[in-house]
Amino acid sequence: MKDKLKSALAVFLMRFFAKMPRAVIIVIAQVISTLLWITKSPARKITEVNIGLCFSQKSIQERQILARQSLFHTALAGLEMPATLLNSVDKTLNNISKVTNKSVLDEAVAKGKGVIIIAPHLGNWEYLGHHLAQNYPITNLYKPGKIAAVDAMVKKGRCANGSKLAPTNKKGVVALLRALKNGELIGILPDQIPDSDNGTVFAPFFTETVATMTLASNLVQRTGATAIAAFAKRLGDGSFEIVYSAADEAIYSSDLAISAA
Repeated sequence: MKDKLKSALAVFLMRFFAKMPRAVIIVIAQVISTLLWITKSPARKITEVNIGLCFSQKSIQERQILARQSLFHTALAGLEMPATLLNSVDKTLNNISKVTNKSVLDEAVAKGKGVIIIAPHLGNWEYLGHHLAQNYPITNLYKPGKIAAVDAMVKKGRCANGSKLAPTNKKGVVALLRALKNGELIGILPDQIPDSDNGTVFAPFFTETVATMTLASNLVQRTGATAIAAFAKRLGDGSFEIVYSAADEAIYSSDLAISAA
C-alpha cells in the first residue's frame, strides 16, 4: 500500500508540475533551494564540499554564492523536467532560442563513423535530447528509475521525438555499439559512476582525482566514432541555448587514464 501511494503521488506531481507556469516554477525552486540551505541539508553539505574542492581559490563568500546558485538550478532542473517529458515535443523545442556550433556536430556525423554525445548534468539535458533527436537518429544510455510508473512516463517522454534508450548493462552497450556502427548518434552522461568498478579509472578533475567512467573512451577506441561535448544552457529569459563543441583530442588516446582525463 505504501509503495502504491508513493507511486500515485509521484505521478500526480509529475502531471501537476508539467502544467505549472514557468514563473511559479521559478518561485518554487527558490523556496526549495532556500529550505535546503537554511536547514543545512545533505544537499547543501555535499555542494559546499564539492565547490570547496573545485574552487579553493575563491573566497568563502564567493563559494557560498556559487553553492546557493547550484542548489537553485538543481531544483529548477528537476521542476522543469515534467514539462519536457509530458508536454508536446514542439512546445519543448520552441523553448530553444539559440543553437551554437551545430556545424561541429554536422561535420562529425558526415564522417559516417558515428558520434558520441558527451552530455554532463549541466543546464537541462532533456532539452538537448529532444534537439538531437529532431535532427539525427540517437540512442541514449538510460538508467531506469526506482518508481515504475514514473519510469514509464520518463521513457515515453524521452522517446517521443524518436530517441531510443539503452539500459546501463551489457545489452545496452551492445545497442550503443550497433548505433555507432550504423553511423548514428549515442548519448552518454559522463558524470555518472557505473555500478562496477571495472568501468572506471581515476582521472584528474579540478584539484582532485576522481573515479571517471571509461565507456565513452572504450567506444571511441572500438568504433572510431567522433566525440562531441554538448549541453543545454539555461538563459536568463527561461529559454535554452544548445551548445556543441569538439571534445578534447586527448579523448582519442588509447591510454584510458589520458582519455578519461
